[in-house]
Amino acid sequence: MNFLKNIFGKKEPDVEFVDLDELDAWLVNRVDILKNLKITIKECYDEVRTLMEETEKKLDVLSTVSVEEEQVPEKLKQIVKGNRDIYVQGCSILLRKLAPPVITDYKTAEEYIEKFKEEINSFNKKGARNFSIAQNLIGKELVSIVDSLKEMIFIVKNLKKRLEEDKPKLQEYEDVLTKIGGLRKDILSCRENENYQLMMVEEVSRLKEEQERIESKISKLKKSKDLLKLENDKVNLRDIEISKQNKFDKIIDLFSKVDKALKKYNNLNENELITAYLKSSTNALKQDRDLQIVETARKIKTMIDDRKLDISDDKRVRILEGLTKLDKDSLYGLRIAFIEAEKEEEVLRKRVLDNKILEDIKEEEMRLKEIKDEIKKEKNKEIEFVDLEKEKIEIQTDILRMTGTEVKIENEALD
Repeated sequence: MNFLKNIFGKKEPDVEFVDLDELDAWLVNRVDILKNLKITIKECYDEVRTLMEETEKKLDVLSTVSVEEEQVPEKLKQIVKGNRDIYVQGCSILLRKLAPPVITDYKTAEEYIEKFKEEINSFNKKGARNFSIAQNLIGKELVSIVDSLKEMIFIVKNLKKRLEEDKPKLQEYEDVLTKIGGLRKDILSCRENENYQLMMVEEVSRLKEEQERIESKISKLKKSKDLLKLENDKVNLRDIEISKQNKFDKIIDLFSKVDKALKKYNNLNENELITAYLKSSTNALKQDRDLQIVETARKIKTMIDDRKLDISDDKRVRILEGLTKLDKDSLYGLRIAFIEAEKEEEVLRKRVLDNKILEDIKEEEMRLKEIKDEIKKEKNKEIEFVDLEKEKIEIQTDILRMTGTEVKIENEALD
């Protein structure tokens, strides 16, 4: 049955396991077009080398051709010989430049063909005049050399034509090489991405630990004695500000009621004390340690009673009541209370400003926000992993189509 199967059944392709790093070299020896081209290129190079050797011999003959027997002026003979020698020298240089390379792959052949064409064109331009002049007295030897060059050109042109005919298949081979190179590159990329992914996981873990540490610190700061003290100081500061303002308003109210009398008295008996109270009753009271204003108020009251200070009747009663309230006991208590309120306010305000607990909390909360943003950024990073298996299968399919051999590409990254 196996015998019949071998006869009538479809032959299964051979299977070979090839390491990815050795696949390029393996292909060179398995792709028919490459093997055939290497043979063709070698044959071409061998023919060119043979023709070059023959041409070198012809150049030796040309360089020794005598023109002495020609019945022409001596000057023409010298001109012909000179141009002949230049042509021989140029042709020798050309042959050295046209020497085929040792390597017989098609890429090198394409480069050689291009170089061959450039050198021939350059030689034809430079040597045309020498050839034309030498041809006046020398014939068949020159023609023989030109024929050899033409034959070399013909051989190289045929090689170029063959390469152009095989270009589609060569392109298919090059495409596979490109895919193989791409697979190698993607394997490296995947390894880098895997390492980067591990680094990302480690970084996120580190950031979360930092987040927990900061959150714990913030929690402790918010429960700290410093924060409680700050909150108490702020409450006390607001209370003392209100208390101080009440005393401030009371002082202003007391002296605003007698403001007119103080001005009239100051006009008659100008002194620094009254001027200070008229300018700022609160500041003046703070500076008036002996409460001299009490005695001055008594004098003003007496002058009003004695009609020595011009105050209208409709305001007299109110002003007199106001002056009566400027007694020593009332002003002394109000002055002390106002000064103490100011001092206490200053102490509390300094304590509130010096307490850096809120700045510490704010700083930690800003750092916490940065950490959370970093975590979010790390988690949102997209790492693109290419489908290596898909690439491998595509290359194996292309190789099967080109070589008839089923290849299993081996690489630890593809296992």
